[in-house]
Amino acid sequence: MKILDKKKILGVFIALSPLMFVACVDDEDDIPETLEANVDSYVQTKVIDGEVRYAVSHYVIANQTLSSAVVTTPGYATETIDLSPDTDLSATSVFAYEPTTEEYSTEAINSGSYYYDLVSTYEEVESVTISDILEENKLSEIVIDATTFDSYELNIQWTGTENAQEYYIRLYEANGALVYVSPALTSGTEDFTFSSESDGWASGYYPSIGAEYQIEVVGVLYETGSTDDNKAYNIQALTMVSSGVTWTE
Repeated sequence: MKILDKKKILGVFIALSPLMFVACVDDEDDIPETLEANVDSYVQTKVIDGEVRYAVSHYVIANQTLSSAVVTTPGYATETIDLSPDTDLSATSVFAYEPTTEEYSTEAINSGSYYYDLVSTYEEVESVTISDILEENKLSEIVIDATTFDSYELNIQWTGTENAQEYYIRLYEANGALVYVSPALTSGTEDFTFSSESDGWASGYYPSIGAEYQIEVVGVLYETGSTDDNKAYNIQALTMVSSGVTWTE
């Protein structure tokens, strides 16, 4: 069994894809002898109550199902954080920790080495500890300037952040379900248009005229030295902003 490919990993880490990632073992002989995983700790930027605030998120994607995943923070006053199976992906090989609104702060983030202690559901497989270095770099806020409909197409314009290397647009239903994800948009992009006929919609989904949605712009900064081959699990920072839209003709 292989670890998920880089495009799928990127989709999980940025939470950009509604795909299902499940490590399944159909036969005892298929159980990987060694527990392997990609781990990532990264800074998220949000504007909360008019203030730009930061918090750290954590993700694990393993080559087999896990019974537990715990991350230890860097510094003298270390803290242990229990990660949970990612319910959005229905996969016990994917564990995550997303900070609550109350955990976002204006203070500096806790940079350094984060250590992930991972335990397989298979007793014969040895547990592992994997580290990820979080740098101090973070992204400033994004501002949505306008959203307009014209001829069944939705256009969004925004003021980006200088250090973002890529942008994504994603669309959510009122209940929080992710229904659309754009392709990667290059640094400097501040305008994007899509329609019900565009690629990127959840399988079989079609937007409803008059329905309320949340449209979101996500900026991405990768870790120093990351490449196209490994950037999917070397995210340094994300910045996000959203706005309500009504799908119209």
